[in-house]
This record gives sequence, C-alpha cells and structure tokens, in this order.
Amino acid sequence: MDRVLIRLLLVLCATHPMNAQDFVQRHDHLGPVYPRPPLVEPLPNGDLWLVWSSNTATSPDTCRVHVRKLGPAGQLLLENDLMLPPAYGGGGLTGAFALAGGGLVLVGQNASLPMIMRLDPTGQLLGAVRYSFGASAQFRDVVERPDGSLTVAGQAMIANEPVPWLLHTDSGGNQLMTWSDRIPGHAGINTALLPCDDGGVLVLGLDWDGLGTVDMHVQKLGPLDEWDWGRSISAGRIRAVQAVPRPGGGWIVLAEQQIQLGPQAGAPVLVDLGPQGQVYRNKRLWALPSDSAAYNASTMGQLPDGSLVVCTTVDWSGANAVFRLDDALVPEATALFIPGSTLAYGLRALAFSDGDLLLTGLAPDPFFITPLVARWDTAQPPPCGAAQAQVVADSIALGLDSTFIRVAINPTTEDITAMILPDTLSWTVTDPCTIGTGVVDRPNAATALHVYPDPAADVVHVTGTEGLSALVLLDARGRELRRWSVPLPARFDVTGDSPGLYLLVGAGAEGRRSARLVVQH
Repeated sequence: MDRVLIRLLLVLCATHPMNAQDFVQRHDHLGPVYPRPPLVEPLPNGDLWLVWSSNTATSPDTCRVHVRKLGPAGQLLLENDLMLPPAYGGGGLTGAFALAGGGLVLVGQNASLPMIMRLDPTGQLLGAVRYSFGASAQFRDVVERPDGSLTVAGQAMIANEPVPWLLHTDSGGNQLMTWSDRIPGHAGINTALLPCDDGGVLVLGLDWDGLGTVDMHVQKLGPLDEWDWGRSISAGRIRAVQAVPRPGGGWIVLAEQQIQLGPQAGAPVLVDLGPQGQVYRNKRLWALPSDSAAYNASTMGQLPDGSLVVCTTVDWSGANAVFRLDDALVPEATALFIPGSTLAYGLRALAFSDGDLLLTGLAPDPFFITPLVARWDTAQPPPCGAAQAQVVADSIALGLDSTFIRVAINPTTEDITAMILPDTLSWTVTDPCTIGTGVVDRPNAATALHVYPDPAADVVHVTGTEGLSALVLLDARGRELRRWSVPLPARFDVTGDSPGLYLLVGAGAEGRRSARLVVQH
C-alpha cells in the first residue's frame, strides 16, 4: 500500500513486447504470514520487479523480503527470499526503484530504523545499510539520479520533532548529503519522489502544525540538490501521494483529502502544477453511490496520450474505483467499481505505454491476505468482473505558502549486509480468477454484513450473517484475532481489544462479506 501503503508507487510507463498477455497471479504462503502490499517496478524490456515484505504471527519482529522478477505475461524469471536481522520493532518495505544497470534499490525499516537495500540484476543482495536519525525515523521513497547516485526521502527527528528529510548517497549507499527542507514551525514527512528531466527531483510530502491541520508540500530540487522552488498547499487535511509529468511541462499531483473525521475518510484530488510550481486547477473525484466512508490507497498512471488513470479504495469492504481522465483533468462519466472480495484490497494501478494496467494489492485467501498482481488490457473486460459507478467531480479551495528553510542533518550508519540471510519460507503462485466477461453487481445493502455500534467500547452486534459459514476478526495489519464457525454469533465482546481499526470478514458459499469496526474505550 501502501507509496499505502499504504506508497504509492513510482512513475509508471514502460514498453513491452507485443506478445504480452493478461494475467492474474496471487502469491500464496503456507502459513499465517502477513505481507505488505507489493511494490512493482517496470523495466524497459517489459519485465517487472515484484517485491514485498512480510511478518509472521508467531514472530512479528522477524521481517522477510521477497523478490520476484516476472516476464510481460507473468512468467517467473527469478526469485529470492531474504530474512532481515530479527529485532524489536519489525519492519518492512516502503519504496523501490529499478536501477539503470538492471538492479533494484529498496527502502524500508528494520528494527525501527531506516534501511536501504541494493540488489543486482539477478535479485541477489549487494548491500544493506541502516541509518539512525533518532526515534520514529523512516524511509518512504527512493530514486536514482543520472550519475547513479540515490535520493531517499522520509522523516527524521530533530530536537524531538519529526521533520521531512532528504538523503543523497552514492551508488553504494554512502551518504553524501542529508538535510531537511520544511516550513518553519511545522513537523512533517517526505513521502514520494519523481526524477525530473533536468536531473533534479520533485519531492512530495506533508506537514502539520500540531493543531490538527495537515498540508501537503511539493518542492523541486535541481541537479545539485539546490532548492528551485517549493509550495505548501493547504486545503484542510490533504496529503500528496504521487506525481506524473504534465505534457508541455509541469506535473499532475495526486493527493488524498480527508473530508470526515476518521481513518482516511475522503476523496482523491488531482492538482495541476506548472513548471515553477504554479497551481492551475484541481479536480476531486467521487464514485457514486459510495459516500466518503473510505477513499484511500490511491495511485495514478499516465497513458501515452497524456490521459490519466486513478485507482482508489472507495469503501470499507475493500472495493476499488478506477477513474479515467483526459489531460485537462476531465473525468469520464463512469468509473469501474471492483469489489474488494472479487480481486484485492487496496488495489493500485500502474499504466503501460500500450494502455495496459498493472493492478497490485492484497488478495483474500480466504481469511489471510496474499500479494496479488494482475495485468489487464483495458480494451477487454476487467479481471474478475466489475460494475459501473457514476462519477461526480468538483474542486477545492487551496492556500499556498513558500517559506521553506533548509537544515542540515547528520545521521549515523550501520552496514547490515552480513546479517541478512536466505529465507526458507516458500510461496506458490495461483490464478484466483480468469479474465472474463462477467459483471459483478455492487453490494446489496440488504444482505451486507453490518456491525453496531461503530465505534464500539464493549459489546458489538452483528447482522447480515445469513448464508455465511465462518467469521474472522482481523486487526488493522490483517492479523487474525478471533474466528467463529456456525452457529455464528450475533454479538461479541471487544472490551479487551486495543483501540483502533478492525475488519470483520465473513465467508460462505456465495462469497465474502466484510465490515469495518472502530474500537474506542
């Protein structure tokens, strides 16, 4: 997910041979392993890097990294599984970038410390370095510069305050420069990077003032890391996710705006920026009849004609909407509605130069979650079926601030290459559905799974279990907490559960139903 996850993911165009085929793959594990959403990096010849990290239920502080290279039709070309050094705090991957030499660079966390891993073109480990900036430091994204050096983005701690930071390293991960560009008096984090044609980098992130206001920031760095310009854009709890180049210069930035109080209750927003950060226009998207109960895990792809594809989760069942917009940000009248129980939760879309989309996410199996990747020729029906949803678009009011300051940072490093070992956990590949012509109806409110009260403090009541054979309660990380079989309960107690977000999932002969639940004591 993450780039949700939910990360989003990087700029998303690549060429591939004409014989590329649609495929749907689910990478299944043999036990209760909880993966993060997969990261995908396309290569110029049509191959794909597919990487994800996972933890286990029995040892949550043990993190694994799973590396796969796939051909254009999904064929497995190579695989490598690695176990990171066990340490309190666990970890996982948050960003990836395909290197010009054919290898791959990964960023994430290990033992609650930011980490960079480098892989060669065969997926073998070249090196891994952990950085220490103080508590709560993290890496979120990485890109390669024209000279082979790396720029890494994330969050560091300065005087016990979280601040956005940038790290410039050589090709081996040795730091050359580390600094923070930020709005004075604001905390923040850098979340995504985009290489620019002039050798510089576009930086996306968010900042907050401690009073509940969250703004997104966009800044442009030159080839020598000089600060070209920056914009802090306020619109009432908005965060930047991703950017793609705009034909003729400038960028389209994808953001998510929180509309209601609650976890990611809002909608995706596209902001049109000029070459010097001028804000031209914006567009906010809604897929009816879904309300703003959950719009998050958004990603954006750009097609050769400049048109855009935006994929976002639209409700707590894990359903997804796929929007199409032209280069003037005018959306098509309808969007695809893909139920989460049909394909994957937190679906993300990458665009190829021929119009294909690569969809990634976490698929149900049926009570665990596993990484899923699907290549879809958009001239054909979508994988596993979909329905149509009416699109409503509006715009939002924006405020701007450009008073950035630069502060140097000096982290310490630790080489952990020798501490990373081959892993013995096996994964198998299955095809969870065929790419066919079936149409899936939108969920029927009369037969949906419901829980109340929501939020709940003690007893939770359950309705809509008719026809189900099992219920499972999952926490926000997808870990199974409780399981029931027939007869299914009409109520259960959450007094001993920690406050936070939970998911109740039911399975039966006719498919899956799910309902989200917030516990507050």
